[in-house]
Amino acid sequence: MRILSLFGSAFLVVGLSLCLSTTNPTPQTKPNPKFDLEQLDRNASPYDTCVMLEGLYYAASRMSSTLYVEKKYWEPRLPKALGQADWGIPGQVSLVAFPWEAVKHDFYPWRTDRHEVKRGFAVRLANRTNQPVNFLTCDHRMNLVQEAKDAKGQWQPIEYHQLSGCGNSYFDVTLKPNEYWAFSAPSYDGPFETTIRFRLEYDGIDNLQSPVIYSNEFMGRIHPEQFVVPPLKQ
Repeated sequence: MRILSLFGSAFLVVGLSLCLSTTNPTPQTKPNPKFDLEQLDRNASPYDTCVMLEGLYYAASRMSSTLYVEKKYWEPRLPKALGQADWGIPGQVSLVAFPWEAVKHDFYPWRTDRHEVKRGFAVRLANRTNQPVNFLTCDHRMNLVQEAKDAKGQWQPIEYHQLSGCGNSYFDVTLKPNEYWAFSAPSYDGPFETTIRFRLEYDGIDNLQSPVIYSNEFMGRIHPEQFVVPPLKQ
C-alpha cells in the first residue's frame, strides 16, 4: 500500500535544500488573535477512551483538485498566513503543539445533526522556509498521529493513520512559505500520566527512509489500552 504514496512526492529528493525539523520546537508566541480554531472552555470534557482512535488531521490547499465537499467545510482547513507569528524554527518546517490552548474538537465536523463535541487543543504546522512544501495525504488526511511514552519509556503511537485501497485517495496538498495549517487534536484523559508528542511522516520517497517531523513534547494523561492497535488496523 505504501507504493501509492510515491505519487506527487518524488520532487522532495531532487536537489531541494529544504531543512525539515526533527527537533522539538518550542512554541514562542501566543495563538493568532483572530483565533484560527474555535476556542473552548478548558473545563470541557476530554476523550476518556480505552481504545486507540484514528488520527484525523485534515489539510487542504488552494491547489488541490479534490475539494469535493462544500466550501464551508474546507475553508478552515486551508493554509493561513503566518504573519508575525514565530512558531517553530526559522528555515524549517515545524510542528508545534499548544496543549494549553483549548479548542473545539469534533471527529465528525461534516455532520449537521446534534452530536457530542469534546475538548481538543491546537497543533500548527508552519513553513518557515523559502520554498513551498508538498505533503502526501490520504483523502486529505495528513499522516499525523499522537505518540506517548509507555511504561518502559518507549515512544508508541496512541492514534493510527488509516490508509485506503483506492489510488485516487492519495494526492498532495501544498504549504507555501510563511504559511501554516491549524489542526484541532483530541485531548485525552486516563489514569496513566506520560509524555506526549506528535509525529508527522512524509510517506515513501523513492524507497528512501520516510522523513519524520516531531512536535514539542508535553505532559498528558491516557489509558494504557490506547497503545494497542485495533486488530483490523494492524
